[in-house]
Amino acid sequence: ILSRIPSKAHADVWQSQDRGESWQELAKPPWKPRFGHHTVIFDDDTVVLTGGHTGIELLRDAWRSRDGGNTWEELPATPFAARRGHRSIVVPSSQAMVVAGGWNGSL
Repeated sequence: ILSRIPSKAHADVWQSQDRGESWQELAKPPWKPRFGHHTVIFDDDTVVLTGGHTGIELLRDAWRSRDGGNTWEELPATPFAARRGHRSIVVPSSQAMVVAGGWNGSL
């Protein structure tokens, strides 16, 4: 899943079925256009997207797709501060998602 960066934030989702040789744009997702977000994928192909920046506001939302990015549902508000540029991983042994770092708008 890709998104482009700053001069104009995007709300688009792209998918490749051939390891990046060709790309297909999927249906427009329901979230605000953004950059600086992060996505992870779980063993069951669930994709979770968190945070980012619209160019005006930092976000702390989370969205889940259970069908490879074709449809999305908003998850309950995250307990951590709004951020962009953070990183997330899925721990293989437990399938726990870990979110760390990023920028919250202040130094």
